[in-house]
Amino acid sequence: MRWDRLTVKSQEALTASVSLAESSSHSEVTPLHLLDSMLAQSEGIAESLMRKLGADPTAIRAAVSERLAKLPKMTGQAGYQPPVGQDLARVFDDAFKLTSQFKDEYISTEHLMLALASAKGLSAAEILSKAGVTADGLMTA
Repeated sequence: MRWDRLTVKSQEALTASVSLAESSSHSEVTPLHLLDSMLAQSEGIAESLMRKLGADPTAIRAAVSERLAKLPKMTGQAGYQPPVGQDLARVFDDAFKLTSQFKDEYISTEHLMLALASAKGLSAAEILSKAGVTADGLMTA
């Protein structure tokens, strides 16, 4: 994964995801951390996309927060910076593939949202799906 291929907003979302995982004492950064961070972005596209699809971003964030609270916590690891987990790496790989498909140069938060919504078996995708946010809907929006 080439991290230099992220837009500024995508970089901000990733940085916020790592900070959230670290402050929550989680062992790795997950797609849930990324989804929460993208929904929290001021002037970000994620919240407006949710609204266009008739979903409630506040309810989605609440569901994400509930799942994040259930993740295992690490103890005794002061200063530990959690790594990007396998599931999140897969989301970034899928987003990178989307950039090629759309002939884009950089991975944007739109690519990340599409990758999250398309990721089978992930809690973040399940939350989005239950809220009515699908990859097809995101493409339309």
